[in-house]
Amino acid sequence: MTLGLFPDLNVMTFPMTRVTRRRRKQTVGQVVMPFPLARRTVTVLRIAEGLESREGKIRDDFWYAAVQALRDQLAAANLSEEVILREIRSFRSAVQFAIDFHRFGDTPNGRDGAA
Repeated sequence: MTLGLFPDLNVMTFPMTRVTRRRRKQTVGQVVMPFPLARRTVTVLRIAEGLESREGKIRDDFWYAAVQALRDQLAAANLSEEVILREIRSFRSAVQFAIDFHRFGDTPNGRDGAA
C-alpha cells in the first residue's frame, strides 16, 4: 500500500574500486547509497503531523503503512536488510524528535534547562 506521501527513492550509485599490485584502479562493482530517511525533512514532518492528528488503531495503521512504504522503496533499490533496518530506526528517531519538538519546543523533554 502506498500512501502517496513519499517521493521516489533517491539513491546514488558509486563505483567501488580496488588498487591492484601494479597500482591501477579496477572497478569491481557499485554501491547503492540511499539518501538517509532521517534527513528527508518533508517526509519526517508529514509523518509526524499525521501521527499527531490520529489516535489509537488509526494512528498505528498509519505508522505501519508509512514504514512499509519506506521499506518497500528501500527493498526495491536492492538494499540489504541490515541497511533497511538501520534507515527505518533512524527515521523513527527523527519522527519522534519532530513530535517532541512540536509538543515541547526547543528544550529537551519540555524542561527549561534548569536542574
